[in-house]
Amino acid sequence: MDTAGFKQLQRQLEQVTSTDDKLLVLSSSHGNFSANQLVFLFQLFPQIHDEVKVTQRLKSRLCPMTCAEAADVLEAVSYSDKMQILEIISRSVTDASSGFKHIEDQFNSRSEKSMAKEMMSRASENLTAKAKERDDLGGPAASSRAQHTVGMDERSFSQLEQKLKSALFIEDKLAVLSQSKGSFSADQVYRVFQTLPQVHDEIKALRALQERLCPMSCAEAVCVLEAVPYSDKLKVLDIIARSVGGVL
Repeated sequence: MDTAGFKQLQRQLEQVTSTDDKLLVLSSSHGNFSANQLVFLFQLFPQIHDEVKVTQRLKSRLCPMTCAEAADVLEAVSYSDKMQILEIISRSVTDASSGFKHIEDQFNSRSEKSMAKEMMSRASENLTAKAKERDDLGGPAASSRAQHTVGMDERSFSQLEQKLKSALFIEDKLAVLSQSKGSFSADQVYRVFQTLPQVHDEIKALRALQERLCPMSCAEAVCVLEAVPYSDKLKVLDIIARSVGGVL
C-alpha cells in the first residue's frame, strides 16, 4: 500500500479500540501490505495474539517477501504464535530455499526448526507448481482448466463477497452463505475463505457449500488446500474430494 493510503488506514485504526472493530477497518481497506507494514499494523492492536487475527485477515493481500523480511514479522509476535504466523505468511516468501536460515533462527527446538523447514519447503513447491501451471495455460491445459472454473457470475459473487465482509461473526457469515444461490468455483471458495475471521472457519464454510461446489482440477484443489491451516487440510480435502476430477 502506498504511504498516503497506509497513513490514512493507520488513523482509522487508531480511532477504534476493540480488536473486532479494528479488523473490520482492515477488511474494508484496499491494497496489499508489505512485511514492514504488517509489523506496523501489529502495534495498533491491543491484545496479545491479535497478530494471528491480523495476518489471517490479510493473508491474501500480503506482498511477496524474503525470508529475512518474514523473520522480521516473526520477531514481532509472541513465541507461541510464531509457527502459526509462519504458516500463514509462508505462501508469500520468495526465497525459501536460499534464505531459510533467517527463519530457522526464530525457533529454539530442533523439532520446531524441522517443522518450519517442512512448512517452507511445501510453500516453495506450491509456488513452483503454480508458476508451471501458469506457463501451461497457453496450451491444452487452458481449455481443460476453463471447464472447471465456471461458478457464480462475477457480479453476483461480488455482491455476496461484500455481504460476507459486512457480517461480523462467523454465524452471520454462514447464514449469508446458506441464503445465497448458485455454485462456487475453487477460486470463489478461496475468496470466501478470505472473508472469514478465525482460523478453522474454512471447514464450517465448506460444509455449508459442499453440495454447491463446481468440479475442480487437482491444481485448483491444491489452491483451496493452500488457503487453510495444515491441521485442517485432510478435513478440507475430504469435503472437496468428490468435486475433484482427473485424479488418476
